Amino acid sequence: MFRGYHLADVNYLMDKLGAEGRSTYFYLELFGDLPFIIFYVITFTILIVRLLIKNKIRTTVLFYIALFPLIAGIFDFLEDISVINMLIAYPIIENKAVFLSSSATVLKGIFLVFALLSMFVNSFLLLYKKIK
Repeated sequence: MFRGYHLADVNYLMDKLGAEGRSTYFYLELFGDLPFIIFYVITFTILIVRLLIKNKIRTTVLFYIALFPLIAGIFDFLEDISVINMLIAYPIIENKAVFLSSSATVLKGIFLVFALLSMFVNSFLLLYKKIK
């Protein structure tokens, strides 16, 4: 499903990007991806909560599903901060930084899939109840 990356992958990408590419990547991370995290966390959380309420699912345990986008957003934020730090530190990138960034990427992907599945299943339930 989601595969992490290693120091060799990061060094290869950084070399391929060149100085100008790394600068562009830095600004895209800082001014593009970081604000997008806030947008999707808020949007996905509101959508999941509304779907749970519309489906009359009000148990506390199931409302923890609404935390999936927030958890994904936290890992996305950690990933972005790690990438920004690696861009700044290049050419001296530590294996620990790559491991942290890679782990955050994998965990972000897993929790985003859970959030999207939750939205899909709840939308399907709502549609099924309306048709029935």
